Amino acid sequence: MATELHPATRALLEFLQTPLDELIAPTTSSNGSKDPPEAQRRLLATFATLVAHVPAYKTFLQASRVDHATVSSFEDLLQSAPYVDKFNYINQYQLADRSFDGNISTHDFLHCSSGSGGSPTFWGRFSNDELDICIRMEQFMHDSFRAHLVKSLVVICFPLGSWVGGLFTILTMRNLSMKNYKITLVTPGTNVADILRIVQTMSPSFEQTIVVGYPPFVKTVIDAGILAHVHWEQKNIKLVFAGEVFSEEWRDLVRTRAGIKCPETDIVSMYGTADAGVLATETPLSIHIRRLLSRTLEAGDDGHGKPQTEIVHKIFGKERLPTLCQYDPCVRWFELTPKQTLALSTIGRSSAAWPTAPLLRYDIGDDGGCLSYEDMVKTVQDLVGQDPVAHLQTALGDRAPPIRKLPFVWVFGRKMWVVSYFGANVYVENIMVGLEQPEVASFVTGKFVLQVAEDEESMDSFLQVIVELAPDIPPMTDLAATLSKSIHTHLCRLNSEFCNYVPKERQTISVVLHNHGDPKWFPVGVKHKYTL
Repeated sequence: MATELHPATRALLEFLQTPLDELIAPTTSSNGSKDPPEAQRRLLATFATLVAHVPAYKTFLQASRVDHATVSSFEDLLQSAPYVDKFNYINQYQLADRSFDGNISTHDFLHCSSGSGGSPTFWGRFSNDELDICIRMEQFMHDSFRAHLVKSLVVICFPLGSWVGGLFTILTMRNLSMKNYKITLVTPGTNVADILRIVQTMSPSFEQTIVVGYPPFVKTVIDAGILAHVHWEQKNIKLVFAGEVFSEEWRDLVRTRAGIKCPETDIVSMYGTADAGVLATETPLSIHIRRLLSRTLEAGDDGHGKPQTEIVHKIFGKERLPTLCQYDPCVRWFELTPKQTLALSTIGRSSAAWPTAPLLRYDIGDDGGCLSYEDMVKTVQDLVGQDPVAHLQTALGDRAPPIRKLPFVWVFGRKMWVVSYFGANVYVENIMVGLEQPEVASFVTGKFVLQVAEDEESMDSFLQVIVELAPDIPPMTDLAATLSKSIHTHLCRLNSEFCNYVPKERQTISVVLHNHGDPKWFPVGVKHKYTL
């Protein structure tokens, strides 16, 4: 008697047997709408699934005085379904209650991310949850890297263990290898010596080497390789990044050092979270649009007398360039909350299996926005004077990948008190503890600015804390060193991500002291901002 297949197994078979074009095409509209009818239908289905099968969500709706029976249309959902976040939902209910049928054992593995207090937040997943992520990775492995045709060594340089980045990447890449992608994985994690040894020993057996990791760490690896006489230009290097916003100047610097030829197809950044995996990715088109805007920034205007900052502000709402990606609204649907942060909904693409812990209108706290494909292309063409699609296809010629009419999402970073450093979330609260210790507290006010700065010469990033001194306390070198040590000690104690993600040699905290009431950093009478 044949054994009935598990729904996750059916979902995997469906993914393996379906070409990428068919996985993406049914979810897109002719104009790349942000909210196509299929996405609206799936959002309603996700809402019904949450109500029927996730105890915490039903309780949450009751506490929010929402009658789920009144939600019967997409418009009803947008009007009635409340936003959830880490504070009102994730931290309020046990993982079991947030799981399918209230059963934690519906997950086949758990991973964690570090919260502001250092206590890890656990997330449950099942193998079918990763298939939506597989599609996003397949998109750039196929369109940009042509890994279905080219023998590829994939070097995973994310921290390993229960941390999400390395785990997701390994699981999804192995699924792609089962789909006949010519992928061989190796997982040295964050050991630079092991990474270089693997590249030197193994890459000659492959046609290209794909290095995956957090941007500043991968740059550290490339720089170390140059010092160790690694000839990167002979390895046909491709890079996959996650967790950080970086400039096009930085992309060009890394591209040059790694001997990479084409920035639009050979370097890809993923947008993801521990909560829901990979949400969107850079594409050749999104990178090309960003580079068009970056070049006008360098020139000072668009060639027609229009300031570039004005152009960028009209598109993104700020006068700086965010990470710009494309996403599939039928698997990860985005919207902008009243707080102007991004909210996402995780929608199961497969008809065979639902996510084990779906999220609906989940405010992830990221500062960004979203726009349809058609509106983005038209806006860029109107403001810059060039059709970005035609310009990209002309620039790449025969190497031009297919254009996917998927909507765009962009992200500047977290609006909350947090910065991302080597992929680790470093929270303001962590820094506060270091400044509140008895041996230093009397010298400072407790106000500070936390930021990731960049060395002008090497373009290496480092963690910097700008601290306000107490009245009548002058800046002192030994005080800066003492504060740096105190902050580092308690940051390591409270934040497990910082300890595991950031290489030891890059954990030093740069402390800069400013006088009390400094008009630039600590103006009197103005609400203080703790991060930049």
